[in-house]
Amino acid sequence: MEWDEQQLEIINLGIERILIVAPAGTGKTEVLAARAASLIQRRLVQSPRQILALTFTNRSVANLVSRLRRVFGINYADYVTIHNFHGFAARLITAHGELIGIDPQKIIWPENGWTESQLSNLSRGDRDEALKALKSVKSLPIDDVEVISRLTQIGSQDAIDIEIIRQREGRLDHDDVLRHGERILQLENILIRYRDHYPVLFVDEIQDLTLPELRMVTLVGELPITAAGDATQSIFKFTGADPDAAFASFDPTNTKIIRLRRSYRSAPAILRVVNALGELDGAEPVICADPSQFRDDGVVALLESEDTVIEAHTLMNILNSRVMIDESISVGILSRTARRSQAFENLCIETDVPYQSWSLPTHDPDVVSIIRKLRNTGNDASDEERFAAVRQACLEAVPADDLDLTNSMLGAFALLYERLENGIAFEQVFDECRVSGTRDQPVGPGIHILNGHKGKGQQFDWVVVLGAEDENIPSYFANDKEALDEERRILGVMSSRAKYGLVFTIVKKEEAYGIMRIRSRSRWFEHIEPHLTE
Repeated sequence: MEWDEQQLEIINLGIERILIVAPAGTGKTEVLAARAASLIQRRLVQSPRQILALTFTNRSVANLVSRLRRVFGINYADYVTIHNFHGFAARLITAHGELIGIDPQKIIWPENGWTESQLSNLSRGDRDEALKALKSVKSLPIDDVEVISRLTQIGSQDAIDIEIIRQREGRLDHDDVLRHGERILQLENILIRYRDHYPVLFVDEIQDLTLPELRMVTLVGELPITAAGDATQSIFKFTGADPDAAFASFDPTNTKIIRLRRSYRSAPAILRVVNALGELDGAEPVICADPSQFRDDGVVALLESEDTVIEAHTLMNILNSRVMIDESISVGILSRTARRSQAFENLCIETDVPYQSWSLPTHDPDVVSIIRKLRNTGNDASDEERFAAVRQACLEAVPADDLDLTNSMLGAFALLYERLENGIAFEQVFDECRVSGTRDQPVGPGIHILNGHKGKGQQFDWVVVLGAEDENIPSYFANDKEALDEERRILGVMSSRAKYGLVFTIVKKEEAYGIMRIRSRSRWFEHIEPHLTE
């Protein structure tokens, strides 16, 4: 791509504190990769020292890796170390856990849903209060003894009981990983070692930083941080993200603040919608960097239907007749909740239309890549033994500090085992593993079904926002200004995933939780409607 003035400034700056304000599609990831290359080429970072890049999900890691490979080739890891935050903390625990009394060889790494299942078994008190107490206490860099002490002060017996079980079994949950990672970084000899080895720190999507993650960033990258983010894409406050604290940590007196305002992703028609929604958050408009790359202005359309079943059939007909005739096209079917996309996903299954569900671990590119390589392990055994052998081989192939991939792999084999139990032959069990993307390019051609949060950081040729209705977006559960503001930003994030085509769907009625509900247009659709092209 051809760099604009602001991008070139970022690429060519030396080792200093930089904050990149980067709305969706403004080339942020490409700029970070080019800046890494520039620092290496100017010998501002020399081997064996490296750049440390931290982001939030494995898909975000994959996006950055794909850009770095274009710059450095397959040897990118010689220059840049990339982790999501839990992966970085897990690496700290694996390498240095014994310094704080943790034996990395004996701990049980986090398993998704373990805490919730323990709460269900206890079935006492207020489940949400117990979860809130655990999260609050574990957001601090304290040891296990102090965790129990603080939970006792709060008085949540369920939380205390769960924590006792966790400690007795030698488990960690996701909050424990960050907590112990931060404790290790606070050790002066470790901190000095990491600061010396990583003279530059890149942090992507800083608006999504939780306070423990922000403190880790501050420890490792005391001064030379290149951070990128955008407050209008802050959609993870429910996980503890604190965008106000993250942006406030960058003092304008010692930080170079650069704003990107040209979109290299979306057609002008898409940007008019994104800008209209962003304006409600006080965001400055983004302009299309090169309108000539699109055959016209782009498409923004509305599909109104009687119910979700009719909607699914109509949408499938439109996609087949107009969009999917080009086999290279990617289509993102985005919804606020999995429930809202269920009718369309059911139709894909009934009509044998290939699709990738981003909520299914058996459709995860990293999971599928490993399973396909190892599915023939243990060929001479029974089906059960072969399945167990493949499962073990796949789990061993996952890096020990990749907690997200470990949990995805466990989830995938749980689903696959159900197929085996249901009488599906071993040779067909793994046919459920399908994906159109790759490890380095998560979005491949075809239909992708996902929620708005999983779509963060991705892009599709066409995006369908299913359910632009009140009680879907905004969610029925959003009942205060802060929650409603975040719901509006989710709508903006979903819309900004589109490159050329953007379709909003609305139904008159929808069955939800066993009740037929009358639906009306989302309260924010009035800001979208003036920009419909058809």
